Amino acid sequence: MDQICACACSSDPSLCAGATELAYAKCVSPVALRNLRFLHNASGIGEQKNFRDFGRFQVREEEQHATRDKATFIPRIVPSINRFYVWLQFSSKSERVDISHKVFNFECLFKQHVQDWAIPIEKTKDSLMQLKDWLERNPHVAAHFPVEVRFAKGDDILMSPCYNRDSCYMNIIMYRPYGKDVPHQEYWLEYESIMKRVGGRPHWAKAHTCTRKDFQKMYPCFSKFNSIREKLDPTGMFLNSYLEKVFY
Repeated sequence: MDQICACACSSDPSLCAGATELAYAKCVSPVALRNLRFLHNASGIGEQKNFRDFGRFQVREEEQHATRDKATFIPRIVPSINRFYVWLQFSSKSERVDISHKVFNFECLFKQHVQDWAIPIEKTKDSLMQLKDWLERNPHVAAHFPVEVRFAKGDDILMSPCYNRDSCYMNIIMYRPYGKDVPHQEYWLEYESIMKRVGGRPHWAKAHTCTRKDFQKMYPCFSKFNSIREKLDPTGMFLNSYLEKVFY
């Protein structure tokens, strides 16, 4: 299914990505530029062939790894890095219309922790504001850029996150430079709490803490689907540890 994608940030891009309107994305500050120059110079980066194309600029993969790696030791520079990437991607208007897989597929470059939930489309603004407010009250949480939103039409697939409703997928991310783990659990749990409060359903291919009890509330046809599943797979051949948590 083709989808329309937008990136939304708080009015202060240092708190999370994108803005409730892209007009809030501001040019990188002099302080942010100084931080980025310091990180670039301190990283000892050699020539690399793998670039990420941001339209106006190309950024070396190794530069991105090195910058985010420094941020794991100095979390206070994360807001400057976030502002820099907001400026890099959104300081000028860009439009592209094409088949969805030609627009949305790209090389992520980094290992990362990701959560992605589908919420009722009318809850989009409220959910972004709740997350923004929480991040403002908890400045010790270094949320990485971006928070992504994209929109999908409702469908009639029994266990689809978009079942019977037009939806907004709201995605958060924490990068893992060089495969290094980064603190994310506090951010993750609060985000998931907000998603549950607004009636969200988790992406089936992303991490979450939901169990059968949660899914029974989220999906009105959960019991019907489970009956079909048990009839077609009576021995549980197609179950794994993840699906056992979902259905048992």
